[in-house]
Amino acid sequence: MTSALVRLPTPLRRWSLLGMCLLAIGTVVTGCDSGNTPTSENTVADIVSLSQNSTALADALEQADLAADLSDEDTTFTVFAPVDSAFGNIDQEELTEDSDMLSEVLTYHVVPGKALTSGQITDGQTVETMAGDSLTLHVNNESVRANDASVTTPNLEGTNGVVHLVDGVLLETVDAVDRTKLTPRLSIFADLVEQSELTAALRQDNLTVFSPTNQVVLDALDENENDEIDDDEVPNNLGEIVQYHVVEEAYFADDVPSSAIDRSTLEGSTVTLKRSDGTVTVNDATVINSDIGVENGVLHDVDSVLYPPTE
Repeated sequence: MTSALVRLPTPLRRWSLLGMCLLAIGTVVTGCDSGNTPTSENTVADIVSLSQNSTALADALEQADLAADLSDEDTTFTVFAPVDSAFGNIDQEELTEDSDMLSEVLTYHVVPGKALTSGQITDGQTVETMAGDSLTLHVNNESVRANDASVTTPNLEGTNGVVHLVDGVLLETVDAVDRTKLTPRLSIFADLVEQSELTAALRQDNLTVFSPTNQVVLDALDENENDEIDDDEVPNNLGEIVQYHVVEEAYFADDVPSSAIDRSTLEGSTVTLKRSDGTVTVNDATVINSDIGVENGVLHDVDSVLYPPTE
């Protein structure tokens, strides 16, 4: 029987440590259901403990080494806490298997030394997170965003800080390789990167990665239509194909000019980039999901696999 290199992820994944940790913060509002209403007399950690699932959630914070930090009365915190629905596009199991990445993602949601209510946030304001990276805040008609995540419930105030619930998990501090691993719709491309031993190459600085989605890769390579890429379906020049999806400069959608430009790829050949009526194309492929910011550049989902030119 032919072994399978990769397969589509199942739609249901188990809740893991990250999910519990961030949900512990993000569900403080539901504590009202059990009669425990968070008040300004409680620390941020106390607010978490007043949620419905107090024991499990408090234990999760302990495991993530955040409970003590959030209980510190000598420091103030602003926490941007993703809600349950924010995890739909995240492979939580993949994230929790890497303790360093888990810590990095968790601490990127916490701003120490500040207790910023929504009324104190200004448009374009940047703040330094516990992870050491900057977070950009936006205000539009009293609506607040942290990077691209919208605040859905603001101003849950405690004695040592304030919690804002947001509708997205902030992943801008992970690199292109890890972001593809954490994004279920890009899991096959992530596996192909690893199979071709190019993870180090895609961790270089200042890259644009055009990442085909799972269905796009299956349409191109899954000849027997079993929703898997079998070993005998992997192209012999897989490494060259993967590298041809990576441009050696970071181009966000607005950076791409309306006149066509050729740019070098890691494979050595060039691709042609163009923006027309707000749509970016790379060769004959169209960008279908743009500007996924990562630590070392940017990702764009594309609607077809890119093949390097043949001699």
